[in-house]
Amino acid sequence: MVGIPDVRYAKTAGGVHIAYQVVGAGPIDLVYVPSFLSHLQVMWEEPIVVRFLQRLASFSRLVLFEKRGTGLSDPLPVDALPTLEERSEDLLAVLDAVGSKSAALFGSSEGGPQCLLFAATHPERIVLGTHAGLYESADGGRTWQKGPLGGNDAMNLVRTPSGRIWAAGHNVLFASDGGGRTWAEVRPEGLPGLDLHGFAADPDDGERLYAAVAGEGLYRSVDGGRTFSLVSEEVGPNVFGLSVTSTGRILAADPSSGVYASDDGGRTWALVLNEQVDSIADVDPHAMAFHTRQHRHQRHFDFVKKFH
Repeated sequence: MVGIPDVRYAKTAGGVHIAYQVVGAGPIDLVYVPSFLSHLQVMWEEPIVVRFLQRLASFSRLVLFEKRGTGLSDPLPVDALPTLEERSEDLLAVLDAVGSKSAALFGSSEGGPQCLLFAATHPERIVLGTHAGLYESADGGRTWQKGPLGGNDAMNLVRTPSGRIWAAGHNVLFASDGGGRTWAEVRPEGLPGLDLHGFAADPDDGERLYAAVAGEGLYRSVDGGRTFSLVSEEVGPNVFGLSVTSTGRILAADPSSGVYASDDGGRTWALVLNEQVDSIADVDPHAMAFHTRQHRHQRHFDFVKKFH
C-alpha cells in the first residue's frame, strides 16, 4: 500500500470543516470533485484508485476533498442534506486553503453538476493583453473594460508558478503580484532594449524567464527578471512567440521561417515546424495551439509530444 497523503482541514464561512489532501506539484491545480461516496484514507488502499490519482498528480497539483457530510469532513444530520450552493462553499474553502488562484475542476458523478455550478457562479477574472493595453473581464469574458497600464503595449502576458504576471511588449515590461490589479515597471540589467516581441516563463521555475528582444536575440533571466544575459543571437531577433514546456524545452516562433525548439536552455536550436507561426499558446499539458498567418490549427498529443 502506498503512503497516505496528510489529511488537512479547511473551514467554510459557515464553520463547517472540510477534509482535503494535496498530491503532486505540477504546473496546474486540478481539483477532483467526488461523488457522495468517498473517504480520503480508505481510497488509498485500492490499487486501481491509486493508479488513477497518481496519473492525475503526474501533471498537476492534485487537490482531493470530501464534501460536508461525507468521509472525514464534518457530519450532517440525514434530514439536513446540503444544497449544491452549500457544496460549492466547501470547494471554495478548500481552494482558499491551498492558495489556488485558478484551477481545473474534474467532477465524478454528482460532482459534475457541482463543477458546472461553481464555474458559472465563480467566473475566473480574465486579463487580456493587446497592443492597445490591458483589458479585464469579471464575468468570464462576456463583458470587458479597459484595465491598468493605460495604452501601454501588452502583447505578451505571462503567469509564473508563484502567481506573478508579466506584461511585455513594445518598450514595455511590467510585473504584477496582485493578480493584474496593480503593476510595477521593471527595468532589468542586461537587456539591450525593451522591444520585447516574445516573453515566457519556465512553468516549473518562475525565476527562469526568457525575453526575445527585437533585432537583438534571446535573453534569459535566472533571478526572476532582475538581470538577463544573452542566450542566442541565432533565434530571438525575429521571434514573435515564446513558450516553455514542462520539461524545460523552449519553443520559439519566427514568422519568417517557422517554430524552433531548444533542449539546452536556448544554446542550440532545431526547426520543428515549417510554417509561418507568430504565436504559441499552451492549451493543456498535452496540447498547444499555433496561430499562423494563413489559418488557425491545433496539434494534439501525437504532435506535441515531440516537443517534450
